[in-house]
Amino acid sequence: MIRSQQNFQTTGCSIRQKRNVIFGTGELSRGLLREIMAAETPMTSRELAQNIISLRGDDARDRKLLSEITRRVSKALRKHREAGRIRSMKDEHGNLLWEACRPRKLPGPAGQLAAPSDEAV
Repeated sequence: MIRSQQNFQTTGCSIRQKRNVIFGTGELSRGLLREIMAAETPMTSRELAQNIISLRGDDARDRKLLSEITRRVSKALRKHREAGRIRSMKDEHGNLLWEACRPRKLPGPAGQLAAPSDEAV
Protein backbone atom coordinates (compact mmCIF):
# COMPACT_ATOMS: atom_id res chain seq x y z
CA MET A 1 0.00 0.00 0.00
CA ILE A 2 1.41 3.38 -0.98
CA ARG A 3 1.03 6.19 1.55
CA SER A 4 0.88 9.78 0.53
CA GLN A 5 2.85 12.63 2.12
CA GLN A 6 -0.32 13.70 3.92
CA ASN A 7 -0.71 10.31 5.65
CA PHE A 8 2.84 10.50 6.97
CA GLN A 9 2.21 13.91 8.49
CA THR A 10 -1.05 12.92 10.14
CA THR A 11 0.32 9.66 11.61
CA GLY A 12 3.48 11.26 13.02
CA CYS A 13 5.85 9.36 10.71
CA SER A 14 8.48 11.19 8.74
CA ILE A 15 10.04 10.48 5.39
CA ARG A 16 13.70 9.56 5.66
CA GLN A 17 16.25 11.18 3.42
CA LYS A 18 18.16 8.81 1.17
CA ARG A 19 21.50 7.74 2.69
CA ASN A 20 24.67 8.55 0.81
CA VAL A 21 26.69 5.32 1.10
CA ILE A 22 30.36 6.18 0.56
CA PHE A 23 32.08 3.27 2.34
CA GLY A 24 31.22 -0.39 2.72
CA THR A 25 30.79 -1.98 6.14
CA GLY A 26 34.00 -1.51 8.14
CA GLU A 27 35.89 -0.10 5.16
CA LEU A 28 36.49 3.31 6.73
CA SER A 29 37.50 1.86 10.10
CA ARG A 30 39.99 -0.56 8.55
CA GLY A 31 41.49 2.20 6.41
CA LEU A 32 41.81 4.53 9.39
CA LEU A 33 43.50 1.94 11.57
CA ARG A 34 45.91 1.12 8.75
CA GLU A 35 46.77 4.81 8.30
CA ILE A 36 47.21 5.42 12.02
CA MET A 37 49.40 2.34 12.51
CA ALA A 38 51.62 3.37 9.58
CA ALA A 39 51.94 6.99 10.72
CA GLU A 40 55.14 8.00 12.48
CA THR A 41 53.54 11.03 14.14
CA PRO A 42 50.00 11.73 15.40
CA MET A 43 47.57 12.98 12.73
CA THR A 44 44.47 15.17 12.72
CA SER A 45 41.07 13.94 11.54
CA ARG A 46 41.38 16.18 8.48
CA GLU A 47 44.79 14.72 7.54
CA LEU A 48 43.41 11.21 7.93
CA ALA A 49 40.37 12.12 5.82
CA GLN A 50 42.64 13.52 3.06
CA ASN A 51 44.64 10.29 3.06
CA ILE A 52 41.48 8.15 2.88
CA ILE A 53 40.11 10.27 0.01
CA SER A 54 43.40 9.97 -1.88
CA LEU A 55 43.47 6.20 -1.34
CA ARG A 56 39.98 5.97 -2.85
CA GLY A 57 41.19 7.89 -5.89
CA ASP A 58 38.97 10.91 -5.28
CA ASP A 59 40.08 14.55 -5.30
CA ALA A 60 41.24 15.49 -1.77
CA ARG A 61 40.83 19.19 -2.70
CA ASP A 62 37.03 18.83 -2.95
CA ARG A 63 35.91 20.83 0.09
CA LYS A 64 32.42 19.35 0.37
CA LEU A 65 33.72 15.77 0.15
CA LEU A 66 36.56 16.53 2.58
CA SER A 67 34.13 18.02 5.09
CA GLU A 68 31.79 15.01 4.84
CA ILE A 69 34.59 12.44 5.15
CA THR A 70 36.22 14.37 8.04
CA ARG A 71 32.93 14.20 9.95
CA ARG A 72 32.70 10.45 9.37
CA VAL A 73 36.38 9.94 10.22
CA SER A 74 35.94 11.82 13.51
CA LYS A 75 33.00 9.61 14.49
CA ALA A 76 34.89 6.40 13.65
CA LEU A 77 37.96 7.60 15.56
CA ARG A 78 35.88 8.32 18.66
CA LYS A 79 34.51 4.77 18.54
CA HIS A 80 38.04 3.33 18.26
CA ARG A 81 39.19 5.54 21.16
CA GLU A 82 36.34 4.23 23.32
CA ALA A 83 37.42 0.67 22.43
CA GLY A 84 41.03 1.48 23.45
CA ARG A 85 42.60 0.94 20.00
CA ILE A 86 43.76 4.54 19.58
CA ARG A 87 44.22 7.62 21.73
CA SER A 88 43.86 11.32 21.18
CA MET A 89 45.58 14.44 22.46
CA LYS A 90 45.10 18.13 21.77
CA ASP A 91 47.62 20.24 19.85
CA GLU A 92 48.40 23.90 20.60
CA HIS A 93 45.28 25.00 18.69
CA GLY A 94 42.93 22.59 20.46
CA ASN A 95 42.66 20.16 17.51
CA LEU A 96 42.67 16.47 18.33
CA LEU A 97 45.69 14.47 17.19
CA TRP A 98 45.20 10.73 16.87
CA GLU A 99 47.76 7.94 17.34
CA ALA A 100 47.76 4.20 17.84
CA CYS A 101 48.01 2.69 21.30
CA ARG A 102 51.31 0.89 20.86
CA PRO A 103 51.93 -2.37 22.75
CA ARG A 104 54.35 -2.09 25.66
CA LYS A 105 57.86 -3.45 25.12
CA LEU A 106 59.57 -5.66 27.65
CA PRO A 107 63.04 -4.87 28.83
CA GLY A 108 65.38 -7.19 26.99
CA PRO A 109 66.15 -7.95 23.36
CA ALA A 110 64.66 -5.50 20.88
CA GLY A 111 61.50 -6.54 19.10
CA GLN A 112 59.93 -8.48 21.95
CA LEU A 113 56.47 -7.28 22.83
CA ALA A 114 54.87 -7.44 26.23
CA ALA A 115 52.39 -10.20 26.78
CA PRO A 116 48.81 -9.01 27.33
CA SER A 117 48.24 -8.34 31.02
CA ASP A 118 45.14 -8.94 33.09
CA GLU A 119 45.31 -5.57 34.81
CA ALA A 120 42.76 -2.97 33.77
CA VAL A 121 44.11 0.16 32.16
